[in-house]
Amino acid sequence: MIDTGKILRLKGKTQKGKSRINEHGALWKVTMIKPFEGKMRIESLNNTFKFNNEWRKDVRWVSVEIVRNDENFELVGIEN
Repeated sequence: MIDTGKILRLKGKTQKGKSRINEHGALWKVTMIKPFEGKMRIESLNNTFKFNNEWRKDVRWVSVEIVRNDENFELVGIEN
């Protein structure tokens, strides 16, 4: 079961997904789930890009059905 606070290990399926994994890492933390919209917000574990001279975490919205239905990412495992 994927809940807020879980750490997900992801793999890129498309070129976009593979690029994001390469840039921001394979481990992402679930920070918000919107079940009625079918999506969840995940963020990279580390600050991986600079915005206004400040390092920040990358944030993505992905399908809550990431095991089967996300366009760019595949769930490899749940770390915690």
